[in-house]
Amino acid sequence: MSIFRNVEQVITYSPTGKRQSAIGTGLTGADLTEAVPIQLADRKHFRIDKTTEEIYSCSGEDLIDLLLTGRIGQLPIAFDLTPRVATVFIAYALGVAAPPSGAGPYTHLISRNPGYQNPMFSLGFGYNGKDGSQRTVLLKDCVVSNFRISSSARQKVRFECLIHFNANVQVIADYVIPDCSPQSVIRFGDCDLAVNGTSLAAVLREFTMTYDNRTLVNDHPFTSAGVDITRLERHSIRQSQINYAALGDETSSLYTDADTYAKRSHVLTLGPAGNRIVLNVPEAIMDLDGDGIDYRGEASETNVVVIARPRLVAGNAASPLQFTATNAQSVAYLIAA
Repeated sequence: MSIFRNVEQVITYSPTGKRQSAIGTGLTGADLTEAVPIQLADRKHFRIDKTTEEIYSCSGEDLIDLLLTGRIGQLPIAFDLTPRVATVFIAYALGVAAPPSGAGPYTHLISRNPGYQNPMFSLGFGYNGKDGSQRTVLLKDCVVSNFRISSSARQKVRFECLIHFNANVQVIADYVIPDCSPQSVIRFGDCDLAVNGTSLAAVLREFTMTYDNRTLVNDHPFTSAGVDITRLERHSIRQSQINYAALGDETSSLYTDADTYAKRSHVLTLGPAGNRIVLNVPEAIMDLDGDGIDYRGEASETNVVVIARPRLVAGNAASPLQFTATNAQSVAYLIAA
């Protein structure tokens, strides 16, 4: 038996965003070459959700057995956003990555998968003991069920996602956990939100972008093949939106637009040129969040609070949303291992 502390926990991934070639065929240790830079307070152990059937005696008075009927794993991951790492999980979540363009830094276009089964991938979940002992299990058949990007004035940008995976986890034999490499994190001042082509940099106070595949995890993943999943597909209706707060009042154009459900383009830029992720929403339906005006910040100033929901625009292939990542990676994301 080994005992580890959370300071020793390590989650490893494919930094080029490789996907599995098929369900049940996990990535190998040779593919999982970097550690996700997760802060101590954010480290969580994975969970296995099980369904069971109680077996009683003929009289129905006494329990005699407990039968496993299904199981599925889930793991929440949260870290201070670095474009290099976050791009991998965004590509897994949306499902389609075009070949890169440019001569370096390279531009990667990431868009939504029209099919129901998003790319499956694998993670290593292990512990790097201070005494030199290591133990890593392979989480295979992973999908990103949802993710959230958020920040506010003077804060780092946060990336959070929920992973579902095959609960049949197995130890990766002879796997050496890679060292964690420091990553350049993105802060609120490295970001911008442009609405209808106009930057809000001078008034933006906070933002949150959410994307939810609404992965089907109850009965849908299971067949008579056994207690483990045979697929992990998304819901027919995916959900996404941008919530933000900007300095202003009822006379602000943001308030007027949101109050009248205006359809405006939204471009959220995360990071500096050459190392950034950009969310492009050709048209989003704007709405006021709650009363539309809230007192926020140290001075309790009036902020216009808005919800913007991406909409499908006929004839616009970029709608309802796309991401563009610019970085040093010269190969495409989502290449099968």
